[in-house]
Amino acid sequence: MGKPKNRDFVIDSGVSGATSAELVARFGERVTAFSPRVVSIMIGTNDIATSGPGPEAYRANLVSLVGSVRALPGSPVPVLQSPNPVDPAKWPGRVGLSRYAQVMGEVAAAQDVVFVDHYNDWLNGNGGQVPLSLLNDGLHPDERGHHRLALKMIKDLRVFDPGSRVCSLRVP
Repeated sequence: MGKPKNRDFVIDSGVSGATSAELVARFGERVTAFSPRVVSIMIGTNDIATSGPGPEAYRANLVSLVGSVRALPGSPVPVLQSPNPVDPAKWPGRVGLSRYAQVMGEVAAAQDVVFVDHYNDWLNGNGGQVPLSLLNDGLHPDERGHHRLALKMIKDLRVFDPGSRVCSLRVP
């Protein structure tokens, strides 16, 4: 392993219940204020839960967010991460979440942005079914779900190191 990267840390500026429109509106306080080098955006689960304008407005918001990230000093790297799938029996208002994950993938391709597709990773790893064992309430990932999200991101960013404490962590 290399020397510790004391300047590398993660700041979670997410807000429960936030939508992509709210992130666009509050980009300064949620992102700019931290002078980031990489900005990971995982949003969409609440966009579908609101009676908002739908997938095309979500698309426009993602394009705006990627542009805002790239316009920051130092040209941070934007990373888009799709939301994880949710239990449709407990959260019927979010049944169309797959469309939002698809839109995010399309934006990532069009904008040449790294895309971490948690939505399809979870379904493909569980025979096309939502892996309820990774969710604590049918919506939010539990410790195993968060571990899977982290490992997927680390692998997709090509920084996986099986000798590191993070990558070799086992969750019961």
